[in-house]
Amino acid sequence: MTSTYGTPTSPPPFTDNQTTSYPYPFNDFNSSSVVLSSTDKSNYSANAKKKGAGDPIQVPTSVSTINLAYNRGPAGQAQLPSILSLSRKQYCDIWAGLITNWNQIVSNVNQTITLVVRSDTNGTTQDFFFHLDTICPSADSRLSPDLFVPDITNGSGSWPMIPNFGGFTATASSANGTASAISAIPYSIGYIPASFVSPYAGSGTPGRNLPSARLQNKSGGYAVPTSLYAFNAVKNFVLTDINGNLVVDDPDDYGYLKTYLVDPSGSTAYPIVSTTFLDLYCTVPRSASIGNAIKSFVQTALAASTFPTTPSQYEGLATSLGFGPLGSSLKTSVRNTVNNINTTSGPCIF
Repeated sequence: MTSTYGTPTSPPPFTDNQTTSYPYPFNDFNSSSVVLSSTDKSNYSANAKKKGAGDPIQVPTSVSTINLAYNRGPAGQAQLPSILSLSRKQYCDIWAGLITNWNQIVSNVNQTITLVVRSDTNGTTQDFFFHLDTICPSADSRLSPDLFVPDITNGSGSWPMIPNFGGFTATASSANGTASAISAIPYSIGYIPASFVSPYAGSGTPGRNLPSARLQNKSGGYAVPTSLYAFNAVKNFVLTDINGNLVVDDPDDYGYLKTYLVDPSGSTAYPIVSTTFLDLYCTVPRSASIGNAIKSFVQTALAASTFPTTPSQYEGLATSLGFGPLGSSLKTSVRNTVNNINTTSGPCIF
């Protein structure tokens, strides 16, 4: 659904950074794990309207866990357990630099903890550190608000803001790079999307054999980073507006899902979850067939199901890669939103 559309003087909206030469293609859709800012929407709208497209809209399609993958250490030495459970206080203190040696958690492993962080700006980093910033001051009173995320209201800090870990931090520039770094550094730990580590990583990928910690959730239980536990985090979410009123199709309200998932409720919910969004245009006038194909795909991919009892074909594919489907109420909202996409030159109506 991407085709060359003239020769614009600047990159069109939703063009990735690999598109560097003219003629730029016109992208009909994109995916992202970051909520579009008002500046993003304004910039994209200005470019889109030059080509007859409507304003950008963003809808969620799936969720996935952000795993704390770790290197157990070399064979023949004291190793971390293959099943490692971390309380909220423990994983907060690890990332705040208050726990610096594994013997503070596992008595027989006297090894310095190496933290692997992403050096590039990305949705995984954003979601991970917003989670820490939300829950850690309650988990450990020594940790202050805005330790992990800059206080944007006061204009301080820059994004992404990584605390000073005292020289025992390794950096990587991608999820694959993070998996490679953790695999190469004994006793390291890092945050990484589920699809890059066991059991979802493909054969031959760097994180194929890396275990991931079980994390304590808001209810006090310890959750496994799987597709099912990602689904459990989002299954009860109902889309409402800022006043708590039920809405079924307003794309401006989907950003609240990020707020909900920063620390989801439920005894079987995994605590650190990222959302994958589909970025679309509310009007696709240049080709009715493309607009209708997008609408048809979303209607089919997000059709009602009784997951995990009888997952749909698309859910089966998503969960095999570490992604969890949306809950039934949220699916209905997304289908209604996408069904309102205009495939003519008419206005956007939501």
